[in-house]
Amino acid sequence: MIRFFTIHKPPGVPHLALKLLHAVGIANGETFSHRFTAVYLLFIFIIAIPKLFCGYTSFEASVVGLAELFFQLNNFTGLLLVLVSSKQLQCLVRVGQTIADEVFQCAQTDMRQLLTSHHKRIIFATAPICATFWSYVRAAHRNTTAQYVLHMEEDFYGLQIRSSLRSCLMFAIPMVPTSYVCAYVGCAKIMIVFNFTSYCTVYFRLVALQLQYQTRTVPSDRDSIRTIVAMHQQALCCADLLETIVSPIMLMQIVLCVLMSSSMVLYFTFPTMSGHMINVLLLFLVVSTETFGYCYLGTQLSMESARIAYAVYNGKWEQQPREIAKHLQLILLRAQKPIGITAGKFCFINMEQFAKLLKTTYSVFILLRDLL
Repeated sequence: MIRFFTIHKPPGVPHLALKLLHAVGIANGETFSHRFTAVYLLFIFIIAIPKLFCGYTSFEASVVGLAELFFQLNNFTGLLLVLVSSKQLQCLVRVGQTIADEVFQCAQTDMRQLLTSHHKRIIFATAPICATFWSYVRAAHRNTTAQYVLHMEEDFYGLQIRSSLRSCLMFAIPMVPTSYVCAYVGCAKIMIVFNFTSYCTVYFRLVALQLQYQTRTVPSDRDSIRTIVAMHQQALCCADLLETIVSPIMLMQIVLCVLMSSSMVLYFTFPTMSGHMINVLLLFLVVSTETFGYCYLGTQLSMESARIAYAVYNGKWEQQPREIAKHLQLILLRAQKPIGITAGKFCFINMEQFAKLLKTTYSVFILLRDLL
């Protein structure tokens, strides 16, 4: 396991996230679609179909089951969208590595340290079975009804998993590997969005540092300014590729986040307390934290891209020779375009949008409460 997380490659792109994707058949220059097909079929037959068609024992259980379904649908379909955009992902990796190579070829130690330090910052399933056995043994001694602990809230193709120990263990056989697959897929999906957004932010920060360094003197070095123009264009290319990859993922994230969060808040209003309360609370915290992370990183990306314009202004570009001033004007013109990640091209994912999501979630919760 430790060897899997050990990366022996130079910084520049999120190699660990790419390694996680490659294990399920995505990235690294090749696409093994049969691997991810097996993973997605596991989700469909073990999670989606039972939750949608096998029914629930109560209304509270249905709320929990659907919230879990939305959560897993978000993770698995998110990776499916990454698979669809695998060519753009490979192009993003190549351009990012080109920027990293240029950084390590320059003489500025602060730029190399920034990229290296950022690179260094980028690290379940049997508990229900043990709890079920403990509940069965304790109930046998006390002559009471055993409470079986399920991995997920669902009925499973007609098996009496809530009242029969044999059926519960039969249900646990496919659910144990499925739980690990769910954890892996969720981790891979989060890392690919978090890490690539973070690296694109660093690319713009490197351009700003290079601008500050080269515009300290008048006139600036002509070849160095041309290199900065090319590096800025590469950073913009990375941002466009990132937007193409994550835009549909973010649209699905926002829609399902509102549905999951509102249904979970609705569950908290039920007067009866059960063992699902902790599971729902943890699920709610995970979804909220994940969405907050996307919005925070989206804000950071937009801010770093905008700071390039300030770096040009502060570099006294109007005092530079005419040819160098034209190059700086080109950077300034390109920096005026808003950069960030969007949800299906409808809105930017940032902290302002996160506040709107909270308001929308509360509005949907009020609507559901009045209807039910």
